[in-house]
Amino acid sequence: TSASRSDLERLKSEIDADRAEDESRLLIMCKAEIAGLETACELARKVEEELMEEREEKQRALAQLHATHTAIQNFNTVKQEKQGLIQTLVKQNSVASSRQTAQKTELVEYV
Repeated sequence: TSASRSDLERLKSEIDADRAEDESRLLIMCKAEIAGLETACELARKVEEELMEEREEKQRALAQLHATHTAIQNFNTVKQEKQGLIQTLVKQNSVASSRQTAQKTELVEYV
């Protein structure tokens, strides 16, 4: 029985060694996976930062575009108002010129 006992102890030692080796292998694999995930996470953070910067830049450009559009609309409004004034002045000038011509004719006829 001492031979069987030593065989059992040897088998138990081998099983324990195999189990320890498997656990070491599993630990190494887990550490490698963690390192890969940490790298992927850091890369994702950098991409997020770049995207946020790009988004802010596009928002600034959009705000500038809106401001330019508003300025153009305001300019068009002022332009239309001034064109209306000019048309009124041209009509008044035309009427004044006709009236002046009529008054000259009346004056010449009177004299």
